[in-house]
Amino acid sequence: MDKKMKIGFVGYIQPDQPDFWENAKILADVGYQGMEGAGRMLDDPDGLDKIKRLRDIGLEPLTVSTDIDYLTNNGIAGLPEKAAKLGVDNVSVYACSILNGHRGRDSHVTFDGFMKDVDVLAETSAALKKEGLTLRYHNHAPEFKQVFDGLPAFDILMRNTDDLQVLLDVAWVAYGGADPVRIIYEWGPRLHALHLKDFQYAPLRTAWNERYHSAFTSVGSGVVDIRGCMKAALEFGLTWGIMEQDAMNQLSPMDSLRASYYNVKEYGLAE
Repeated sequence: MDKKMKIGFVGYIQPDQPDFWENAKILADVGYQGMEGAGRMLDDPDGLDKIKRLRDIGLEPLTVSTDIDYLTNNGIAGLPEKAAKLGVDNVSVYACSILNGHRGRDSHVTFDGFMKDVDVLAETSAALKKEGLTLRYHNHAPEFKQVFDGLPAFDILMRNTDDLQVLLDVAWVAYGGADPVRIIYEWGPRLHALHLKDFQYAPLRTAWNERYHSAFTSVGSGVVDIRGCMKAALEFGLTWGIMEQDAMNQLSPMDSLRASYYNVKEYGLAE
């Protein structure tokens, strides 16, 4: 296959760490081309200078980050302006009420509560589309574990939104009991990018109100079919695979980023 993905990362290293710029340059030299989470730099007085410095290193800012509470209370206010400053064409929301049980905020997620968030996502994605922007939703496992009237929450979300796209976290799909390769083929035209994440056989804690720490691992060293996910995504023209690891395992963040990149590079699927 001639098509290859650009590889970015989210988490691992943070802009407020003293060695951030040194490490960012190292990662660009390894082959990384983008970073989620760069938008927080705009909160600093010299934020635009920092974004330029990031690009000069060779790392593109990838998205404007927001959450469902902001969208519910404010709509798209301020998001197009922030996207313009960052130089991106999309906004990412990383969860909705379907995750509340997992976070310990609610003991039970109701269908009505979930559908209120679905309506917000549908309205927001339509409004952002008029501004030339895409709203993309990042899934976790509960979207596939939680079923309403025989349908996984993820299917309900997709069937009730037209303009919303998905930043598909392939490990959470797998942990939720679905096959991420199948999901990519089923919803390929609605996918915007992949979060490439992996975990080992050791089970993650199963109670959604507990922390999940035990089994995440560098991408390509676990049980998720990363190669299959990337190959399927490339068939739909996806250009970005973004490394993420919720908790470190045996390696440091920088070593895990190196290992993850080299693993997918060895597949022949990374630029």
